[in-house]
Amino acid sequence: MKTKFYIIIALVLTITWINTIQAESVNNIIDNNLYRTKASTDANQQMFDPDAYHWLEVWFDSDFNQLTGMTLSPWESAGFDYLIQGTSLYNYSGPPGSDQWNWNLLWQYYIPRRMSSDNYSVEYSAGKYLFTEIPLLNKFGISVNPYYKGNNGTEKDFFPKKDNNFSSRKGYTVKPRTVVDIDSNLTSELVSGNAYFHPYMNSSNIDNYLDFQSGNDYTSNSTLWASWAINLIKPSIYKLRMNYQCSNNGRITLSLIDIKTNTISKIFIPTDYNTNMLMSENDLGTLDLTTIPAGMYMLKLKASNTNSFLKINKIILSEIESNTSSITEDQRKSHVDMSDMIDITIHKQSLKIVSEEKFDIRIFSLSGSMLHSYKNSSQIQINLVSGVYLIEFRKDECRFVKKIVI
Repeated sequence: MKTKFYIIIALVLTITWINTIQAESVNNIIDNNLYRTKASTDANQQMFDPDAYHWLEVWFDSDFNQLTGMTLSPWESAGFDYLIQGTSLYNYSGPPGSDQWNWNLLWQYYIPRRMSSDNYSVEYSAGKYLFTEIPLLNKFGISVNPYYKGNNGTEKDFFPKKDNNFSSRKGYTVKPRTVVDIDSNLTSELVSGNAYFHPYMNSSNIDNYLDFQSGNDYTSNSTLWASWAINLIKPSIYKLRMNYQCSNNGRITLSLIDIKTNTISKIFIPTDYNTNMLMSENDLGTLDLTTIPAGMYMLKLKASNTNSFLKINKIILSEIESNTSSITEDQRKSHVDMSDMIDITIHKQSLKIVSEEKFDIRIFSLSGSMLHSYKNSSQIQINLVSGVYLIEFRKDECRFVKKIVI
């Protein structure tokens, strides 16, 4: 059975596997934030040059061992065993673990490639059977150098990007996807070993935890991400729990990415976590998926720049129990029913909130930044500048969010 892989480079980097026997495609979304930053307003900054020999250089670390292949900046923690240049495939023939440029031509003119008519994306394909020296298994590393057409000639870029704030710098991990069903009658676990993750994250203990403080210092924490493939069967409100340990309080942000379109479907309001010195499971509130159509998504998690040494073993989603409180029961019947308990009045730029019960109330900008926070309050009044805001009401395990316009 022959298997091909496709490499597609545009504004977003996507690795696509296609099994030629079963004729089914699976998108391994690596990172939906690999957007190239324009250096100027010239549209050519993002275009490829159809006349150039180099559209891409694609590097393969077939065994995740830096001692068996070539070391290369900025991915010094990888050992690259294969290289695609132009339409040819090479294998490394130099001293193992060195940076000497010694490559042996394996297959010349065997790598089909094409460029879109607007020169904004290119596509390469190659059969895994071509990688004859060190077998290319179901899990391997990959890095890419795109060559763009710039104002002053060809510009070389890097995926993953250069970032010296991390000492462990490898390529993206390409592996078969493990899809987790999300349904109201299931308890769904998103474990660290099944996650896709930022390639500079320390992955030596990946089966035990995701290390969200892998940089040289905590200011790089927000660069890191992890994501899981989910099949949302029943859009609903789910209890959100996390098995983790940390030395300080912090915050995570979850988002949903549509696998078919590789676009962001929803960014959730950031969720706080408390200090937890021993790895254990804690409640983080709820995750509202009621407005998300059923289908295939990547659930992506990012952490805040907090010096907390956060390590996450798994995320757990489960059905909200009906007997937790009267508020939770109202929320289960209809998410909007909670608005009957809360009176929101807006007059010019003045916001007034009066509720029947006391809540922890937080006000966010539409981008997710927290602007104001009130503990155990049933009445607040505040002036806000014109704009769109999200108001979160939290009590025990239940959470309600209301969008307002000032």
